[in-house]
Amino acid sequence: MNISKPYTIYTPGAGYTGYLPGCDRPALRSGKEFLAQETECRRQIAANKAETASRSYKPGVFDPDKLEDFERKEPTEADIAELVGKYDPEKMTQEEYDAFLEDLVDAGILSEYELGVLGYDGLVVVGSMKDDGTVEWSFAGGYTPDTKNPEWDDYFGRYGLAFSLEETKGNALAYAKLMTLWKPAPECSGNHEDKRYDAFTALANVLETMQAQRK
Repeated sequence: MNISKPYTIYTPGAGYTGYLPGCDRPALRSGKEFLAQETECRRQIAANKAETASRSYKPGVFDPDKLEDFERKEPTEADIAELVGKYDPEKMTQEEYDAFLEDLVDAGILSEYELGVLGYDGLVVVGSMKDDGTVEWSFAGGYTPDTKNPEWDDYFGRYGLAFSLEETKGNALAYAKLMTLWKPAPECSGNHEDKRYDAFTALANVLETMQAQRK
């Protein structure tokens, strides 16, 4: 599928929305209005979290610098067996997905500083949302789709440009696999892009192993 020549639409109060030809789902969002919306969303999530105390980790955190010393553990057979008994890789609610990510952090498979780009607590951060509400970097231009990968047509054909668990209808495996099909562009590859890709790769590997064991 040809996804060249993207175009952008500006909507007052909502900011800029970028689209790829033939796709009705946004490929990227930017602008002061969009940032204000995300900042308010984050404030509301924090308020809800304070009320319910239902989350173990702070939502929206992605800090590549703190990942430099992170030693990722490989899941053991016992880890996978326990996860398979608790979660369906292709069918999760947001609450189940959050609990799943927490389990991976507790097991050392993921770091809490990766949660911000993995859709934890339903917050989708394609850049790095700082505590002061600013974005340090952008998804746009930093990645290139691996359209030659045989899995591209399968996942993209089913879900299109899906950047959240909601857009894959609760299919966490499809969500993670789609994200790994966007690889850091050689001309833009750096610490942020590489660490984000590593996080989704680790997540996808666990989900694939779980799904294989369920069959």
